[in-house]
Amino acid sequence: FVSYDQNWAYTKFGLIRTLRDHVGVETIIFREVHEPMKVEEEDEGSSDEDLSSLSVADLKERCKAAGLPVGGKKADLIERLSTSGSEEE
Repeated sequence: FVSYDQNWAYTKFGLIRTLRDHVGVETIIFREVHEPMKVEEEDEGSSDEDLSSLSVADLKERCKAAGLPVGGKKADLIERLSTSGSEEE
């Protein structure tokens, strides 16, 4: 619900008329402006869930690619990858 402010409408009309008169044209065409798209930030928890769905072999490959130790349990690998990802940002 958006309330309509009649005073704002008159002010806007006055500004448009002033601009039109100053530029010396009879018609001013305005482009429709949309709100910028909102980018949803990833939850840190969701990245942990994504990592937990990977196999140990995949996690070890990612650790190796990131230059991290590849030994340990699955939880250790996930922790290493999560920690290294947050340090890079």
